[in-house]
Formats: sequence, structure tokens, C-alpha cells
Amino acid sequence: MPSDQELGNTNGPGDADRLSTESCWVVAIQSIRQRFEVKTESIRELLKPNKYSQDMPHDLKELARELDGQRKLKAEHAARELDRKVTALLVREPEGDRLDLESDGVDNVAIPLELFVVLAVDHMGQPQLRELIEEFGRACGNDPATITYGTYYFQWLKREDPADTLRRAILPILVADFEELIAGLVRVYHLSENMELPNAVKKGHKATEGPPKTWSDKVLSLVDLDVPQLLGEDWLSVFELFARRHTIIHQGGRADDKYCCYLRAQGIDPPPVGSSLVCDQSYLDSAISIFERLADLLAVTFAAKLAPGEEALADFANRAVVRALHESRWNEADLMAGLVVVGFPDDHQHHRIRINRWMAKKMLSTDDAEQQRELREEIQRWGPPPGQPDYRLAKSILLEDERAAIDALEECLNSRQLSIVELRSWPLIEFMNESSEGFRKAFEVNAHRRARNQRIRSKRNRHGRRGG
Repeated sequence: MPSDQELGNTNGPGDADRLSTESCWVVAIQSIRQRFEVKTESIRELLKPNKYSQDMPHDLKELARELDGQRKLKAEHAARELDRKVTALLVREPEGDRLDLESDGVDNVAIPLELFVVLAVDHMGQPQLRELIEEFGRACGNDPATITYGTYYFQWLKREDPADTLRRAILPILVADFEELIAGLVRVYHLSENMELPNAVKKGHKATEGPPKTWSDKVLSLVDLDVPQLLGEDWLSVFELFARRHTIIHQGGRADDKYCCYLRAQGIDPPPVGSSLVCDQSYLDSAISIFERLADLLAVTFAAKLAPGEEALADFANRAVVRALHESRWNEADLMAGLVVVGFPDDHQHHRIRINRWMAKKMLSTDDAEQQRELREEIQRWGPPPGQPDYRLAKSILLEDERAAIDALEECLNSRQLSIVELRSWPLIEFMNESSEGFRKAFEVNAHRRARNQRIRSKRNRHGRRGG
């Protein structure tokens, strides 16, 4: 841990000490953001499709071999019907019509469906269950071998897919990782105010206690970032993620009254009480995306608050700005870039974040002719540094000068300062390729030519090594 001298916490610190302190806060916040990114990348790796077997277990196959085709089909049909009707009983509303197993000390919501067969056979006082089992027996022709196979087949239908189990387990971990990020940012903020470390740690943990409103209010009070207002309707998704995390932990992933009331209070239509809350691949991909989006916004805002004008802040923030531009989140890109740029003098040399902010502003002002005119004048006044054609390329694209952009593109490629891959990843290039057919063709022609030349050089080098 840095000493007080290294952090600049001395009596009457000089400019160098203050710079060291501010740099330290940026590094600390970068570390917190990077740690969260590593965790989300690990989760993405876990979520990649796996070859989970969907085959029947060996014992079930053995039972199936003892039956002829007709009895096997009859048992499977009866099992599917039992599955459908038992599920309907479990989730039926109103509340008074649902199965009531409380008198037997059984939690109706959390009970595995395959155990309904056992419960019915054990005569637990549920006429609905007995009726279903009797109907199931009749559908199996009251044949013991068919009933046995049908019962095991019913259990197999309700098996837990390992991928589903993994996804349900991951959501609470993901939410906890995000809460750790918030706690870390709040902790660093209070450390910057010379608070003792134990107290700063407590402040961080306290900020994540309770619903999302707790930490969003804390963020608003510390760095003046109104997260609910910025996210708009997406804020409801954040609320639902936290509510679902709680339901997975405490209710086995089935919607209870608390979950439904929680959603209803936010204006979200809840699912039926007792229904299973799906955490499929699409849901978790969306959850990761929204948490990464929030992580960028929070990290850049805290860093800009604690270290305005700090040089390291520009590159750190620009990575988040680029991600926002790629996802067409113009407001957020403009906000993050603006928080950084405002701390620099007008003639600062952090051109990439300047350019990316202009792109965000350009997309935000498409319907406002006056704003477009003012932005164009500002861009025209900017002089790209000499010897860097990529900045001339950016200026030409922002001014929608196709001919100048194509000339600058060719100069960029001829200078070999940037690779085709680097150029393709630039949001401005994406924009120009989509909006200008002439530029897109020129880009593809130059990319093809460069790739061909690279292959020729590689071939010559290989022949040269063999000749040597």
C-alpha cells in the first residue's frame, strides 16, 4: 500500500504531490473496473455452449427396452400429460386454488416436481394429486411395467439441465461482483477525502445494502450522476436483476409474492406466483451487458471527479467511450467524454477522446440544424497534428468530406501507422462505411490491396529464408 508521502497526504503538499495523489486514484479505479471486466469475461467463458448430454440415462433406456413400442409411446404420452397438469396445478391462480402442502411442512414453491408422484402415492391429503396419478395409471393401461417406465420418464422430463443450473447459479455471482465494484468505487472516494481505511470500507459495503436505489442515491450524492435518469427504461431491468437474484437465492428461482410485488411497484408486470424464472443465455448476456455499461459509467464518473485533468484519465475513459459508440449509446459517450475533456485546457492533445466526443455530439444533433452548424465550426477550427493522417481522416469524416476522407485513408494505409484491423474497429470508420458508398468501396479496395501485398511479402520472406 502506498505511503502517505506517495499519496501526497502530507502537510502542505506541493503540486507534484497532488499530481501523484490524483494519479493514484485513477489507477485505483482502473483496477476496480479491470477486476470487474475479468470477472465478466470469466462468466462469459462459463456460459459458452457446452456439449451437455440430452440422452436418456442408462437405467431409463433399460426400462424402455422391456416395453414394446406401443406401451413405450403410451407411457411417454401419459408422463407428458402428467407433467403439464402438475405444472398447471403448481402455478394456478388465484392463490386459494394452488396446492397447499403447508400442513405437511412442505414448501410448495421449492418442491421438485418429480416428487409429486411420491407425495400422491403417500396419500398426503391432496385429492388433485391422487386424481392425476389415477389418470396417469389409466393412461398407462394400469400395466406395472408401463407405469414404472412412465414414472421414470416423468422424472427425466423434469431433470435439471446442467446449463440451466449453471446460469441460475451465475446470476447471483454477477450481481455480487457488480456490488463489489460499487463498494470499491465508494471506498476509493472516501479514501480520497482522507477517511481511515476501515471506515471507508464500511461506507462501501453500506452503499450496496438494500435495493438498487440505495447505491444509486449514494452515487448521486457523491459524484452527481443520476443513474436512473440516464438509463431510462433500462433502469427497470436493473431492478429486476436484483429482485431475481434474491428470488433465486431464497425461493429456488420461482416467483414469490415478494418478487411480484417488488416488480409491480416499479411498474413491471410480474409473472404468475410460483412460476419458474428463466435465466437463459439471452437473459444473462443482457445482464452482463447492462452491468458492464454501468461499470463504465460509474468508473469514468468517479475517476473524473477525483482526478480532473489527470493525463491518465483520457486513455482510461476513451476505452469506455469507444464501447458506448460501438453500441450507439450516444448520450453516455458524450457524457463520459465530456466529464474528462472539461478538466483539460482547450488546446489539450488528447485528440482521440476529443474526436469520439464529436462523433457522439454529431449523432445526437442530427435533427438540430443549429447544433450541427456550431459543431461543424468547432471541428473546422481544430488543426490535426502534423504527421498523423489518422487525425486528418477523422476530421474529414466528421465534416463528411468524402474525397478528403478517401485521400487521408490512403495516406494512413501507405504510412502503415495503423493496421486494417485497427481502422475497422474505429467507430468513425464504421459510421463512414455505412453512410458513404464511395468511402466503403475505397476502404475495401485498399484493405484488399494491403492484404495482398502482405501475403506477397510473407511469401518472399519464406523463400528468402529457404534460400539462405
